[in-house]
Amino acid sequence: MKAIILGLILLSIAHAEFNVTNSTCTSSPDLLTTLNNLPGCITESVLGTFTSGFAYSIDQFLSASFTLIAATPDLHWFCTPYNNIMSIIESLYSLAFIALGFYYVFRSTDIEGRLAAKEWLKNLVMMIAILSFSFELFDILVSLNSYLTLSFLQYASQDVFSPSIAFTSLVFAFFVLSTSSFIVWLAFMTILAHYLLTPFLLLLFPISIFLYFMPFTKEWGTVFLKLIVSVVFMSAIDALLIMSLSILFSSPDPNLANSLIRGMTIILGFSLIGVLNLFIFLAAVFSIIGTATSSLGPIRYLIAGLIGRLI
Repeated sequence: MKAIILGLILLSIAHAEFNVTNSTCTSSPDLLTTLNNLPGCITESVLGTFTSGFAYSIDQFLSASFTLIAATPDLHWFCTPYNNIMSIIESLYSLAFIALGFYYVFRSTDIEGRLAAKEWLKNLVMMIAILSFSFELFDILVSLNSYLTLSFLQYASQDVFSPSIAFTSLVFAFFVLSTSSFIVWLAFMTILAHYLLTPFLLLLFPISIFLYFMPFTKEWGTVFLKLIVSVVFMSAIDALLIMSLSILFSSPDPNLANSLIRGMTIILGFSLIGVLNLFIFLAAVFSIIGTATSSLGPIRYLIAGLIGRLI
């Protein structure tokens, strides 16, 4: 608990400061000069408003992203829905044993049938044993991810992700900050999705174990377990990427000491984080779609033919 609090304190200090040093809209006692500069002043005011908004958004999303990477919801808050899921699964134990009994009776004269029944019985016993510790197993996964995440972030320099840049062109600042704002927002949304999905993965975990040990749903159980592991360890991968970028930009390379280049670490690092997290989510979704498609068997060809006729 102390390590988590320390990690949150260290990571919550990441802030970005962006300033535009020049200004073409200067006060003048000459009315004609003021009127001549008025279009430029209006344009500069509009761009400056948007630029300030983008800079504030980057600062807020950056701080919140670092906080969420190191944060983990308390799984004990969700014991009630987890127990409800377990009650439903436990009610299916008797049905599974009844199905096994019928299978053994009808295949008792078949050697392969008896061997399959014995394998099914072994899987049922293992399933019951593992499900009885499923909450603790999931808690171990989340704790291991939290330990790896904080371990990687301890070696990340906060100065790299706390840039202070003074732009000399308002148009260039608008382009850079608008791009950075979208990238940091994307990374923040994927990190937030990881945090919010953790309780739902806890509820999905026992269901995945149950499906994995059933003879006709093992493929679905495998897909869900892979999804759970990949999403749970997402923040550890993000922290590893942050540590790598921090080590790179903390090197004595003079080309990397420039404040603008340090500011670009936000674009580079958080674009990689956002794209990587998005890829993990999409890979999980497509794996589920692929499993559902393959499970349809010949039905998918019939559906494809019907769609083809309609088109």
